[in-house]
Amino acid sequence: MSLIKSSGNRAVFLYRCHNYNKIIRECYDNFMQALNDFQKTYKDRLSVELFIIGDHLHPEMRNMILRDHADHSKYEFSSTLKETNSQEQKEYLVSGAACTPQHYTLYITSMNICKNLGLKNEDVVFFVEDDYKFKPGALSLCYRFARKYKNDFVSPFDHPDRYAAKYKNMEDQARELYLRDKKFKFHKKGKGKNTDLIRQGYINYKLELVWEFNHHWRTAISSCHTFLGTFRALKQSEPYIYNADIQRTDHVMWTHVWAAGKSKLWTPVPGLARHVGHKAKTKLLEDGDYDVNIGKNS
Repeated sequence: MSLIKSSGNRAVFLYRCHNYNKIIRECYDNFMQALNDFQKTYKDRLSVELFIIGDHLHPEMRNMILRDHADHSKYEFSSTLKETNSQEQKEYLVSGAACTPQHYTLYITSMNICKNLGLKNEDVVFFVEDDYKFKPGALSLCYRFARKYKNDFVSPFDHPDRYAAKYKNMEDQARELYLRDKKFKFHKKGKGKNTDLIRQGYINYKLELVWEFNHHWRTAISSCHTFLGTFRALKQSEPYIYNADIQRTDHVMWTHVWAAGKSKLWTPVPGLARHVGHKAKTKLLEDGDYDVNIGKNS
């Protein structure tokens, strides 16, 4: 794989795909348009690089990617396709309820690509799953926020469960139990250091709300595997972002990041992306026009 060298700042997008259906096709088209608009916004100021990482790609998905990116004429940003095979690595992989061998292979492959690009601390890396749709202008807003909050991470999706009383009650209960009895029962199935770190993640978590770039942003205890941050943030949280033992679920990963106390996780309010594959939806989060530019004058 040829590496791109740039004297200026870089924004690297790592798009992971392994499914192909009507929804995934719509998400793919949406993201490519969003990325093309992002590139135009930062033309001559930023090197925009896309790596598409696929596992057992459906022939139609592969053909679509090759058709769009093979001759590098359709889009102005740089793009590279890398394919993996989780079946060949299955015996080495960690899996869990929310992290299949295929999902894990794609994630670790994207992390390895990121680590070998010679990035600078201020460069931004965006990890993207294949089942998201972005509002126009969303990538730019998230990028600007990540550059300003350079030690932290950003998820473009505002999860519906953050507005459900039962989840808040569970978090409050976990914190109160620990403070009162020095016990932690929220993740009782956890073992060893993972239990300790998850506990500390919940204890360290404090909700914050800020107003940046004409948009609200709040801290969150966890998110999915679609997120961005500076290379600086990735390096300082590498033991938790990249650790094979704790990479079983995204929630576990993020509570470990909170436990370390070096980085926070922020999400926009309202969200700037729809997690189309996410079953839990609320009217508050799903409202909004995804066909008009937001933050255009921000």
